[in-house]
Amino acid sequence: MPRRLFTLLAICVADYLLWRWSSASGPQAVALVSGLALLPLALAGLVLGVGTLMRRVRRKPARAASGARSAAAVEVHQETVEKPERVAA
Repeated sequence: MPRRLFTLLAICVADYLLWRWSSASGPQAVALVSGLALLPLALAGLVLGVGTLMRRVRRKPARAASGARSAAAVEVHQETVEKPERVAA
């Protein structure tokens, strides 16, 4: 898990716990501020999580395709080394 996403989710959980505590028995001003900050933090965590997931999904096929291309290049190279007259013709 990327460090930014983990940090944002930790802050979001801490804000949620602060909001729950202050709503039950703490000062109402703290409950108001932490409650108002909770939704933007949760949305930012969702956006960052989706972005991280999309990046990971996008990277996997690229690695597989580049591996297939390099394997094909090795096969072509081996053929040309073994049969140089085929290349010259």
